[in-house]
Amino acid sequence: EEEQKQDEVAPWSVNVNVIPSSEVQASVQRSWKVAGATAEEDAKEVEAAAAMLTETVIPSMVDRFRSLELSPVDGRQLTEALHAQGVNVRYLGAVHRASGRVPYVQALCEREMVARAAKT
Repeated sequence: EEEQKQDEVAPWSVNVNVIPSSEVQASVQRSWKVAGATAEEDAKEVEAAAAMLTETVIPSMVDRFRSLELSPVDGRQLTEALHAQGVNVRYLGAVHRASGRVPYVQALCEREMVARAAKT
């Protein structure tokens, strides 16, 4: 009986109210937390993750684009590069803003945004 308790996984719940900015985003953005975590804790964790992405990960990735260490040539490769760095495509606008001196990346971001907007 005690062994079974050790092997049990903590119950999980979905908190879709972490960033309730729109119905679409709420359906896409989910924070998986152990049951019992508060919405405030969820929001702080999401804010910290977003800050890390926008302040550290994305600028580092743009530097790699600038140095041609990463050099996507189409939207699919751009998406793969973002995912390989742990960046969701919803941060495409932040990548576009950060890549001010990397024109080919800006053009790829713009094309990908248009393609995704037209797809929906």
